[in-house]
Amino acid sequence: MSTAAFDPSQLNLEPLITPDPVSAWPAYGWWLVAALALLAIALAVFFWWHRRQQQRAARLAQRQLQQGLPSAPQAACMQCNQILKQACRYYFPQALSWHGDQWRTFLTDTGMSPHSSEALAHATYDPQRADQVDTQQLQHDCLRWLQQCWKGGHHA
Repeated sequence: MSTAAFDPSQLNLEPLITPDPVSAWPAYGWWLVAALALLAIALAVFFWWHRRQQQRAARLAQRQLQQGLPSAPQAACMQCNQILKQACRYYFPQALSWHGDQWRTFLTDTGMSPHSSEALAHATYDPQRADQVDTQQLQHDCLRWLQQCWKGGHHA
């Protein structure tokens, strides 16, 4: 056996390929994950804020109705209409311009009693119909409608 030292230069090998230095910036996939996470957070905040605004409108309308209505039936119908339309700004914005039969149909379709929806649609403009309105029942039906619509009931 030979005791000569091994010389790697005699092997005819290619030089080692050194990798590129590692970047301090994460890979593109992580940027995409971060962007999607931020988008999801932004959407969650937006929907939370929007829902909070809807609930605030409903609570305000309920407080206004609980404070009582005018004793005159026609004035009570006018006030209920105003309160309900203010509350509709968030869930049913298209309803703000409705009146008459269109308003009555909308109220009935979303859970208002037919008698109260008829009163709200027509008694405001017709004193003879207004005399047939029970303001206590109207107030009760409006409160129930608000609770039903804003507690996961009917949404447009």
